[in-house]
Amino acid sequence: MLPEWRGKGIGRLIIEALLTEAKKIAPEGATLGLMAAHDKEAFYENFGFEQRPTNRLGAGMTQFIL
Repeated sequence: MLPEWRGKGIGRLIIEALLTEAKKIAPEGATLGLMAAHDKEAFYENFGFEQRPTNRLGAGMTQFIL
């Protein structure tokens, strides 16, 4: 993302919209996963994702839908 677009809440809006839709269609107990860019894991932790670290890449992140 270009620096002038950072910090404007666009990423937050995208993740919130995706999570809202996923929770509408996912069955209870489903696992939602993503791959975070290196050093961006904290962003996704704010939305309830947990890290599943790897040595090579950014952490895989998971969240259980309850």
